Amino acid sequence: DNDDANYTIPANPRIDIEKEVSADGVNWSDADDPNTGPSIPVGSTVYFRVRVENTGNVALTNITVTDAIVPPGTGALPVTFTGVVSSLAPGAFDFSDTASYVVTNAMSAGNHEDRATVTGTPPTGPKSNFDTNLTAGTNVFARWW
Repeated sequence: DNDDANYTIPANPRIDIEKEVSADGVNWSDADDPNTGPSIPVGSTVYFRVRVENTGNVALTNITVTDAIVPPGTGALPVTFTGVVSSLAPGAFDFSDTASYVVTNAMSAGNHEDRATVTGTPPTGPKSNFDTNLTAGTNVFARWW
């Protein structure tokens, strides 16, 4: 006599993003903590990248990353992240290409905050949308001086 078990594992779409900052494009710091980001002198280049991971149990498509300065008006620039794949299997991750810009005198001295956001679409149901600020508040990415 056979007795098959039938059950369903519900879809749990999840996505995560981590932003990193560097003063040299080689040594990277987690950008979530204002105490670990590098200090960037005026005239120097600051580098950024993001790591996007599918932490859910279903594939995600239409993955996009956006970035915004919080609050605006500090002279810092939003970062355009390219090179992130458009779909991720469960447990897979990808790094963006490295983005950079030169710190200028027009940028206010002190900590600068911005928010990187990733969005992905599961096979069915609502979009999975989480950003680096879920638990850490705003991202402090670097200090200018």
